Formats: sequence, C-alpha cells, structure tokens
Amino acid sequence: MEVEVKTLEFWGWYAALETPRAFQDNPDGQKKYSILAMFPLGADLSGLKNAASKAMQEKFKDQASSKAKHPKFKSPFREQGDLVDEGGHLKAGAVVGAICVTLSNKVRPSLFLPDKTRAAPDQMYSGAHYVAKLGCYAWLNGGVPGVSFNLLGLQLVKHGERLGGTSRLADADDFDPVAGAEDGADASSLFD
Repeated sequence: MEVEVKTLEFWGWYAALETPRAFQDNPDGQKKYSILAMFPLGADLSGLKNAASKAMQEKFKDQASSKAKHPKFKSPFREQGDLVDEGGHLKAGAVVGAICVTLSNKVRPSLFLPDKTRAAPDQMYSGAHYVAKLGCYAWLNGGVPGVSFNLLGLQLVKHGERLGGTSRLADADDFDPVAGAEDGADASSLFD
C-alpha cells in the first residue's frame, strides 16, 4: 500500500517523461518514467520523511525500525554532494548538503502545466521547477529493504534553462528541398 504525499517545489534533473528508462536506483530493474527531484539546501522534507516512515510501518510492522537500520537499506533520500562526474567533480547545480530524490513510475504519470491543464510529455523537461504527487512504498528485494517514491503526477511550476539534450527536435520546416532529388530515387548517385 502506498502512502500519498505532495512535494515542495524542486528543480527537475534527468527527466524521462516521454520514454521510460532503466536506472540503477530501480530495485526491480524495469524501465520507468522518472525525474530526479533536486531540493534546495535546507528544504523541509518532513512530509516526505514522514511518508517514508509510515510506508515502512505499513510494510514491516514492528520490524520497521530494524529494517531501516539494515546495513544495505536503500533510502530514497540522497546527498546531492554525491552527484559527481567521472573525474569526481561535483555536477554543476548540485549543492553539498542538499537532498535529491528519484521519483519514478512504470506508467506515465499525470502531467500538468501551471494552470492545471494537461501537459504533453515534451513540455516537461530537465531544468524546470515542479511539484509532484507521490505514492511512497517500502519494499524488500533479495533481503535488502528500501523505500521508493512512485511518481503519480507532476506539475510544472516555472520554466528554467533546459539541461542537456536539445530544446526542440527538427521538423520538415527546418530543411530546404534538395535540388534534383526525387522521392525513392537511388541515393548512391548523390555521393559520386
């Protein structure tokens, strides 16, 4: 059973809302729609932490405390200072001491614009600010306990600079007709 909770505003990283992807934080290895919620330094995450505690109580009952102390317990709360590149340097925008949380779902979550109208997946991107509705659940995988946040819905709060990738894929209007080319013609002659 999931414990529902809403987040505070966060900065979204690694948004995979058009196409699900696999990632190492995923205990079951399935591809999921996801976003990394980057919370500001000092953010009050008591609502999320209370939901995690309640999910542990519901799943493990009187063993919840001992499961949370398991040496390999998978907490959903990560230190942004651990977000480093291959050279060990802190990724731009990450703040030492601030928390980030991976939010994911096997099915595409509901997506909304600031005015609460439905959003298309391509309108939600890394670099914008969001709030989310989540379902928190505890799990046990191979004897290792953990807690995860199921992304139920995501609302764009404000636009930001897009991180990574391109802001828009090319369409036919971005190109000019090629002189002498015909549909279905032998393309090998173009390289003579």
